[in-house]
Amino acid sequence: MKPSKNIVLIDSSRPIDRDHLLPLGRLRDLPEQIKRAHTVVVTKCPSEMDAADMFLWEQRLKMPAGVEVQFTTLKYADPLPVFPQEADKRYIYSKFAFLLTSIANPRHLRYHLLSFYKISSSLEFRDHHNFSNRDAGKIKRWALKDNKALIMTTEKDAQRLSALVQLPDEVKSRMFYLPVEVAPIGKAGSKL
Repeated sequence: MKPSKNIVLIDSSRPIDRDHLLPLGRLRDLPEQIKRAHTVVVTKCPSEMDAADMFLWEQRLKMPAGVEVQFTTLKYADPLPVFPQEADKRYIYSKFAFLLTSIANPRHLRYHLLSFYKISSSLEFRDHHNFSNRDAGKIKRWALKDNKALIMTTEKDAQRLSALVQLPDEVKSRMFYLPVEVAPIGKAGSKL
């Protein structure tokens, strides 16, 4: 089976000319194979990316004529509770946040949160981690270090964390996640 269209996604924080093949990096193919792409999408770009930055990316990629290069950013919505029944929304207005994640690269989320909170502690699990009873104890001990800080996580992690019914209400009440969506930027954004 041959694909009708090859689309390559590149994380803006990991340009292919500065990345390596797995397992040392995140590349699944040789960098020169990008020439087979019909469309390249540079993801997780800063929302304030301008035409000059996009032009520099296009020059850096050296794509043949006719290959579309598009750009996307992450848009975060307002925090939502992981445990709606126990949630105390006053924590959203705290000055301090704990960051709880199990994603490959929490850097973009951290950067966004720093606009609103001082991140006083982070607890990171491996990507796609399935939270267990043992993890609930670890999260509880970690969270109780500062009972005034908001606990922020990702939308993806919130789904798995919501199964940890053994977390105490005092931890559940502070646990929120940020809904995220991908938004196109630039001239080609409407085609995505």
